[in-house]
Amino acid sequence: MIAAIPANPSQFEPLGMDTVTLSPEALAVPQLIPTGSADPVSGTKRPYEYFRKYFEQGAPWAFVIQNTIPHRCIINAKKLILLWIKAMLEERQASDGTLRSVDSKKGRKAFMATHEIETKDTWGEKTSEQSTRKYSAQGNGLPRA
Repeated sequence: MIAAIPANPSQFEPLGMDTVTLSPEALAVPQLIPTGSADPVSGTKRPYEYFRKYFEQGAPWAFVIQNTIPHRCIINAKKLILLWIKAMLEERQASDGTLRSVDSKKGRKAFMATHEIETKDTWGEKTSEQSTRKYSAQGNGLPRA
């Protein structure tokens, strides 16, 4: 598998994203995880917790909040998704047909500040919107303020 895009990942109890355990091989598959700030179903908290759990273990994943977007409106992220897929194809496909690993120490990282809004998800948690973005240079460091 070259990459995955689990849009708005969550689930109803008792089988939530928090019950998913990924193997090291699955962890190595890049994921783009878009979620909508106005999503009353999945919300933003559970998709972020899923992302963070594995990102902290070194998974080459990306998480993005689309402001004012409700559940199942992934079409609004079409340009981002196509650019990301193109980048993954270029990064992972070796000339001999094998798949290369994604080096998470390469490239830039983006970080976003969020703030809660009034939309609530299935579990009664408020959702969040992205308020600012910062970018870091290559490496693992957090961006400077």
